[in-house]
Amino acid sequence: MAHRLFTALIEHTGVTWDPNTNVVNAAEEVWNHFYTINKSEYKTFRKEGFRHYEVLGEIFHGTSATGGLHNASTELPPTSDEERRMEDDFLNKGTYEHIESMLWIGFLLVIQPSI
Repeated sequence: MAHRLFTALIEHTGVTWDPNTNVVNAAEEVWNHFYTINKSEYKTFRKEGFRHYEVLGEIFHGTSATGGLHNASTELPPTSDEERRMEDDFLNKGTYEHIESMLWIGFLLVIQPSI
């Protein structure tokens, strides 16, 4: 969960993060916004950054539940357009630049790194 929270922070407009110094820079109003989401985690990010963020991203990216493909049993099934949008969001959001392509083979995801 911490990785997802930190990703949301550094992807926010006006936020910068230096992975070499592990320092996050943002305006006070941005920090206040994120404190309303999870004050203790974001206070830690402000003070300490997030060590090993990139390595943890390679390990955990795409493996934690986000609810992006959820559909409650009380809801109507999604339309074809909604399904395509959800699948596109699922497959393409937050991919790392060093990953050239992903192939779905049954239920197995094969990642082919670029060289």
